[in-house]
Amino acid sequence: MKNHKLIIFIVHLVFWSIASYLFLNNSFLRPYSSVLRESVVLFILMCSFYLSYFVFVPLLLMRRKLLIFFIFNTLLVLLSSTIEFLIVKNSIEHCYMHNMSIQIYKMALRAIFIFLSVRDACFILFADVFKLCEMQAIQLQLNQKTTLQTTQHLLINLPDQTTLAQDINHIVCLKYENRKTTIFRTHGEPITTYNSLASIAADLPTDLFIRINRNTVVAYSHIVSYDSCTVTLRINKILERILIMPAKSEEILAELKQWNAQKYQTTNTPSSVSTPYMGAKRTIICNYIAQHPGCNSQEIGQQIHLSKRNAQRILQLLKNEGIVDCKEEKGGQKVYTLR
Repeated sequence: MKNHKLIIFIVHLVFWSIASYLFLNNSFLRPYSSVLRESVVLFILMCSFYLSYFVFVPLLLMRRKLLIFFIFNTLLVLLSSTIEFLIVKNSIEHCYMHNMSIQIYKMALRAIFIFLSVRDACFILFADVFKLCEMQAIQLQLNQKTTLQTTQHLLINLPDQTTLAQDINHIVCLKYENRKTTIFRTHGEPITTYNSLASIAADLPTDLFIRINRNTVVAYSHIVSYDSCTVTLRINKILERILIMPAKSEEILAELKQWNAQKYQTTNTPSSVSTPYMGAKRTIICNYIAQHPGCNSQEIGQQIHLSKRNAQRILQLLKNEGIVDCKEEKGGQKVYTLR
């Protein structure tokens, strides 16, 4: 962050050094103007620049008050141009008034005022661009810092004696079978290791993963639905129902409900599952959409013997939770695909 601030300071310093050189050494509009007057004009431009930089962009533009932002910037351009015009008007008179008629002189004054307004508008536009670029750079740095702090990796020993660092956010579930643990991911082929499921599960955060039976650990975020006996999981757009360990079914269900309640409070979206009946219907609908992408609510209702209204209600819940995508075709008909 310190390097970032240093770069911004250098950019501003270079910008105003170039502007000062041009103002103090090029007075083609008013050759009789003094260095003092040009310095005052430059100071007015600098005030306008940083007024937009520190006030208008953060308080208006970034809060999407675009009309007010445009009005204030326009008024700022007119104000700075008018003040500058009044300061240097005498110098302009010495330069032009004695060489042309009054009518042409007034036209020249209007042209000069328009030129000053356009130039001041460019300065304020530079201020807006500088501020937006700065805020974007800061946001990128914060995102990178947050990602580094929150991203956790699971070290997996592969059969070829190498080790793979897998982002735990991409792990869907782990299954133990035939003395091997298979790790299913959101992207890519499953990974197989000879490490036991217990040893791998010990390295996983308990607030993100739950062990639902002796051979399976699943990620909360990839659970589509659950009931008293099964948990439905989405693995690479295919829904799979996994049996809950009977001896710990009450404990597992309590943890699932607690996680589901936390998710509801965080996202302010409807709960993933309200009843076992609703969970079964959701699973059937998701399976049908996976096998028939682009189907509509009427078709889904007919195939699974569900009223169109109930089908639309469940589809809306699935859409809000990001499980299915909805597109509107010609004629206003909505079709669904599994995300």
